Amino acid sequence: MTPRKSVIGQLAHLRVLSQFRWRALLLGGLAASFAVLAFFPERYLATSSFTPSDRGAPGLGGTPGHLGALNGVFGNQAAVEVALRVGNGVAVRDDVIEKTRLKDRLKSDGRVALQRYLARNVEVRSIRGGIIVIEMENRDAEWARDIVGAYQAAVQEELGRISRRQTAYKRDVLVKLVQNASDQLGKAQANYDQFRLRNRGAGPRAAMTAI
Repeated sequence: MTPRKSVIGQLAHLRVLSQFRWRALLLGGLAASFAVLAFFPERYLATSSFTPSDRGAPGLGGTPGHLGALNGVFGNQAAVEVALRVGNGVAVRDDVIEKTRLKDRLKSDGRVALQRYLARNVEVRSIRGGIIVIEMENRDAEWARDIVGAYQAAVQEELGRISRRQTAYKRDVLVKLVQNASDQLGKAQANYDQFRLRNRGAGPRAAMTAI
């Protein structure tokens, strides 16, 4: 019984590989392909996602709405759009440059060059469900992870500052509305008392008691 040939044995008996020039051409081509691929190392994708909080969630967010001032004063801008504008803003990139010491790694002191590097290599986008995704593709996995983590922290900090400013603004508007209402109530009460005294009318409480 003839033993079954292995794959290497079958290749060795091929007429094409029996000649040196064909073997050299095949192996040389494979070696050249591997050499070319060595100049294109594997790239890693670092990604992070978070959901921006609702703009009406902070304190006093819904209180002015009961007074009819919500749509007229504060507008109707979506939280996702705000997060995207903040994520692609200059302030967030400056914060990332400082936290990651980007100028030391890139050997560049130019702020514009560092800003452009982050703008080219980091993508801030939104997906379904109002989720913000931050992505960076790089050959150094740890470096990409550090950049993405610093980006998310900077975006959330900036959103927190915006939320606190909005809450303070809403509080000031609410205080003014309540103060104006209180002043108008006091003025109306004083006018009514003067009218009642001039016409010798009984006080509301006394009239109710008599009834």
